[in-house]
Amino acid sequence: MPTILGADIGGTFTDFVLVKDGNVKTLKIPSTPRNPAEAIIEGVKRLGKIDYFAHGTTHATNILIEKKGAKIALITTKGFKDTLEIGRQNRPRLYDFFVRKNKPIVGREDRFEVEERIDSEGRVIKSLNENDIKKLNFDNYEAVTVCLLFSYKNPVHEKKMKKLVNIPVSISSEVLPEFREYERMSTTVINSYVMPAMSNYLSFLENSLNMDINMIQSNGNTVSSENARIIPAKMILSGPAAGVKAAVFISEMMGFKNVITMDMGGTSCDVSLIENLNPKLTTESIIDGYPIKFPSMDIHTIGAGGGSIAWIDEGLLRVGPESMGAYPGPACYSLGGDKPTITDANLILGYLPETLSDGTKLDKKKSFEVIKELGEKINLDPIQTAMGIVKVADSNIANAIRVISVEKGYDPRDFSLFVFGGAGPLHSGRIAEDIGVKTILIPRYSGVLSALGTLVSEPACDFVQSRIALLRDCHPEELEDIYKKMEENGKKIIENPKKIERSMDLRYKGQSYEINIPIASLNFDKIERDFNKAHKKLYSYVSKEVELVNLRSKIFGEVNRIEIKKAEKRETESYTREAYFDQIIEVPVYYYDTLSPKMDIKGPCIIEGKETTVLARPNETISVDEYLNIIMRR
Repeated sequence: MPTILGADIGGTFTDFVLVKDGNVKTLKIPSTPRNPAEAIIEGVKRLGKIDYFAHGTTHATNILIEKKGAKIALITTKGFKDTLEIGRQNRPRLYDFFVRKNKPIVGREDRFEVEERIDSEGRVIKSLNENDIKKLNFDNYEAVTVCLLFSYKNPVHEKKMKKLVNIPVSISSEVLPEFREYERMSTTVINSYVMPAMSNYLSFLENSLNMDINMIQSNGNTVSSENARIIPAKMILSGPAAGVKAAVFISEMMGFKNVITMDMGGTSCDVSLIENLNPKLTTESIIDGYPIKFPSMDIHTIGAGGGSIAWIDEGLLRVGPESMGAYPGPACYSLGGDKPTITDANLILGYLPETLSDGTKLDKKKSFEVIKELGEKINLDPIQTAMGIVKVADSNIANAIRVISVEKGYDPRDFSLFVFGGAGPLHSGRIAEDIGVKTILIPRYSGVLSALGTLVSEPACDFVQSRIALLRDCHPEELEDIYKKMEENGKKIIENPKKIERSMDLRYKGQSYEINIPIASLNFDKIERDFNKAHKKLYSYVSKEVELVNLRSKIFGEVNRIEIKKAEKRETESYTREAYFDQIIEVPVYYYDTLSPKMDIKGPCIIEGKETTVLARPNETISVDEYLNIIMRR
C-alpha cells in the first residue's frame, strides 16, 4: 500500500495525517504565517518518505483578507469600469446607517475600458478595437483581469485580448462563464489578485518537496497543482472544505447520515450541514465582503477559536472575532500574549492540563492574571469570568449553527453534532444543549481532521454555462450539447472520469435567485417536480413558469480508498484533577490513547488526547466505538 500524507494549514497550527497499511500517524506543528510553506516542509521532513501528498490551505484566503495580493489591472467594456465599485444594492446590515463597503481590489485608476460590444444573445455588435489594448502599458502590474459584457455568451473578444497581454491574465469567460456581471467580475478579479502569490507558493512547495501536489478546492475536491495555478481562487475555502469531507467519511463509518459539523480551531469556528451524507454547497460565498461565485461547501465561519480574545464592550462581555493566533497566542503560552482568550478560560476552569501531551507547558498563573484583570471590569471573580467567556463563545457558535440550519429550513434536532478541531470537543456539550441536539460525534483524530479530509477527497472539476430561458422553451438536444461540451473540457483535466453529475440552477420567472437541482436526465417534468419540492421546502410555496439560468456539470476522478485499522483493547489509564462543574470538584481524566473499543464512561469527566481534549458534563455519557471515535449523548 502507498504511503499517503494529508496536510492542512490553519491560522494557528499546521496539521498532518499520514496513512500506511491502515495505520495512522498524526503531527501538529505551529503554522508559519510569514511563509506557510515552511511548516509544510518541516512536517514532511519529520514524517519521512511519502508516495502521495494532498494539501488544504487558507493561504489564498489570507492573501485576500490581508490585502497582500498582486497589483492588477482590470479591462472591461467601455462604460462599465465602475461595475466593480457599484456592486449590488444588497445591504448586509440593513439597519446600520454607518456601514462602509470594502474598497474594490482594483482602484479606479487601474481600470481600463475598450471599445467593443456583444449583445445578450452573443452577437457581436461592435468588434474589438485591438489598438485599445496595444496602447495600454502593463509594466507596473503583476496580472490582468479581463471581464467584458456578455462574454459568457461569446468569449471571442476576451480570447483575443488574452493573446495580446504578455503577463498573467484571467478572462471571465474561462474563470466563470456565468451571467451577473458584478459577481463574474469580482470572482475573476480575485482570481488574478491571488494568482501570482499562489503560483509562487505552489512552485516553492513542488521544488522543495520534489513531488506533485494535490490541492483541495473550496468544493472539497482535489485538483493537481498544475491546474490549481490556472484558477487559484477556487482554493479560497480549501481548508474548511477538507474538514467537511472528512466528516462525511467518518460519519458514514460511525453509522450516521445527517450531521451538523463544527470545526473549532485556534482562530475560528466553521459550521456546515450534511444531509444523507451529502454536504450542502453554495455558489454565493462572500469573503471579506467580496463575492466569489465558485461552487463551495456551504460553510459559515465566525471568530470563535481557542485564541479568540475576550473583551468588554460597554459593560458587556464579548468574545472574538479578534484572535491572538499562533503568535503570541494565549497568555498561557508564555510567548508574550497579554489578553484573555478562550484557551486561558478553559485552563483556569481545569478543562485543560498544565502540561500538554507533547510536553508543552501552559502557565496557569498568567491565564489567571489576565482573566482576573478582565473580570474586575465587570465585578466578577476569575472563575465566573472564565465561565462567562466559555458561555459567550458557545452561544456565538450555537447562533452560527442556526444560520446554516434553522434559517435554511432544517431542524437541528434532526441531526447529530459532529465536532472536531483542537478546541471543539471542549465546547460541544453546551452547544448541543442550546440547539436541542441529543447526540455528539467526536472523531478519534478530531484535532487534525481537516488534514485527514484531504486524503478522502476525490479529484473533480466544476463547469458552468449560463442559458437563460423558460425551461419549457428549451430543446433537450441543445442542452445536451452544452453539457457534452463542458464534460469534454473536464476530461482534459480529469483522466478516466469515474462519475459525472449534472445539475441546473432554476427559479420561477421574475425571481432574482436560483436553486440548484441535481438532474439524472433531461426529463423536464421530473426536473420541474424536483424544483417545486425544493422551493416549497425553502420558501413554503410553489408557482408556475420555471426558468433555467445555469447548466452545471461536475466530473469526478478516482477517490483514495483509505482504510483505518480497528483499535485493540488496552488497559485504560487515568488520573484526577480539579475542574469546574457549577463548583470545583475532582473529576477523572482519561488518556485518549488508552481508551478501548465498546467502553462506556459517565460524565463528568475529561479525555485528553494528542490533538484535542473532550469534556463530558455530569448529564452526559460517552461510548467509544471500534475505531476509538466517541459518541456522546445527553
